[in-house]
Amino acid sequence: MLNQLTVKKKLFILSVLVGVTILVMIILGQIFLSKIIHLENAAHQAVKLETNMLMLRRHEKDFLKRLDLKYQDEFHQTQQIFLSNLEQLSQSLDQLGQSHESLNALHDVLIEYGTKFDEIAAVEQTIGLTPTDGLYGNLRKAVHQVEETINTFNDDTLLAAMLMLRRHEKDFMLRSDIKYVSKFEESYTDFNRRLDDSYISTDMKKQIGNEIEKYRADFLSLVKGYETRGMNSESGLLGELRSTIHRSEGELDTLEQHISNEIPKAIQNAKITVFVIALTLAALILWLIRLLSQSIIIPLHKLSETMQEVEKNRDLSLRVDDSGKDEIAEMAHSFNLMTASFQKLIQQVMTSALTVSAAAEELSVVAEQTKKGVINQQSSSEQVATAMNEMTATVQEVARYAAEAASLSKSSDSETSQGQLLVKDTIDSIKQLAVQSSSNADAIKNLQSESENIGTVLTVIQSIAEQTNLLALNAAIEAARAGESGRGFAVVADEVRTLAQRSKESTEEIKTIIERLQNEANQCVTATMKGKEYVEATVTKVGAAGESLSMISERVRSIMDMNTHIASAAEEQSAVAEDINRNVNHIAQVAEENAESTSQTTETSQGLAGLAADLQKLITQFKV
Repeated sequence: MLNQLTVKKKLFILSVLVGVTILVMIILGQIFLSKIIHLENAAHQAVKLETNMLMLRRHEKDFLKRLDLKYQDEFHQTQQIFLSNLEQLSQSLDQLGQSHESLNALHDVLIEYGTKFDEIAAVEQTIGLTPTDGLYGNLRKAVHQVEETINTFNDDTLLAAMLMLRRHEKDFMLRSDIKYVSKFEESYTDFNRRLDDSYISTDMKKQIGNEIEKYRADFLSLVKGYETRGMNSESGLLGELRSTIHRSEGELDTLEQHISNEIPKAIQNAKITVFVIALTLAALILWLIRLLSQSIIIPLHKLSETMQEVEKNRDLSLRVDDSGKDEIAEMAHSFNLMTASFQKLIQQVMTSALTVSAAAEELSVVAEQTKKGVINQQSSSEQVATAMNEMTATVQEVARYAAEAASLSKSSDSETSQGQLLVKDTIDSIKQLAVQSSSNADAIKNLQSESENIGTVLTVIQSIAEQTNLLALNAAIEAARAGESGRGFAVVADEVRTLAQRSKESTEEIKTIIERLQNEANQCVTATMKGKEYVEATVTKVGAAGESLSMISERVRSIMDMNTHIASAAEEQSAVAEDINRNVNHIAQVAEENAESTSQTTETSQGLAGLAADLQKLITQFKV
């Protein structure tokens, strides 16, 4: 049944039981503490009763010593307080179930004590609270009357007998001894005898006899009052009062002793009761804790054993009993789901490991082939780089020749300008025309010679362009062999081939222009020679010569422009060749890096194959 409860509910039930146990212990503690407090209060009330008793004794003593009725009133007030405290004590003991017979006895004794005290007070009032009251007052009046009567006769014998009676009276009153009554009687007889023997008249004797008789009767009444009150503390009403007091004190002591004994008994009973109940509740709590802990620990132990078994044997097919509705059952269910997932995952990993192992072997073969291809590509790239270095040197030489041609064109232009000046001066100095014509013929010959040199340079440039075209074609072929790695190099080779074609076309145009220039130079030579023969016609043909010189100047400028274009094209071709060289070097570097990457790929493939083998070994440890 406990496995149907969650751990939270089990702990809650245990907490509630512990809380109830603590509450019961607190309630019991409060009950016993209240009982002990009530007993302490009862003991305190008993002490108050003892105090009240002492106050009663004090008022009693004060009254007997001072014979003042106010002490009787105070006695009764204290008696009422005593009875009230006694009633409270009785109620407290009744609440504690500790009613004691001493309470009723003490109550009766206290009432008797008050009664005896009132009787003594009444006797004292009868005797006389003052020398002028009661029997004592009557006694004094009687004795004073006798003394006055005797003093009238100046009878020393009777006066001496009277003083003896007074002496015995005082001795009795001072010592409260009955023997002085007998002595008083003897003195009384002696007084009557002396009265009879006196010379006083019969009437006076009778008067004195009556007065002394009254004195004697008052004295005997006083003695009787003293006897009733008590001649000492152990006789008469005083004895009864003392006995009552002793009884009350005994009952009070018994009550105090009972209460004093009940307090440790109550404490001991409280300890025993609390201990027994606490022991019982503790045993119950421990039993419940054991029951609840077993319902928690046993499933946890089984779960732990299964986990250790799975870890030890690598057996993912083991399962835990997940019956129940508590958190441990949920944990066991989750563990079963996890092992099932791991079982399925390990199976998939085993399949994947086999696939990875096969793929790693294939990758290793492909990487080895790629490595060989990259090495071949690297070798071809180095050859292309060497050819491009040679082409760059050739292009630079073409540029140098083009610069020299441009310089010669500038010189031709300068000489043509001078020829124009000579044509202008021909009109002024016809004689100098022949000389100038000869100079022009020489200059034209030089121009023809230089044109032939330009033709030679163009032949070299054309040869370089053809070689460049061939190199570009070879580079394109090597780029095609390199595949994707040589695609950029193929683009550069195509650009080089295009530039070489353009250089070839420009060279052919320059060649055509130079051929025309050479033809024109030949014509100029012929014209100059004829000018020598036709000096007479120079004046008329000077204009034509000027126009021819202008045309020559324009053609020279055209040659200069062509030379400039050749130089620019050569420079561009040189720059392109350098770019091709850099790209080829870059291709070679990339090929080298590809070779290193291919080596790393081969090593990685081999490592991957090793890891796949290790993974397969590890997976085979699990039972699925």
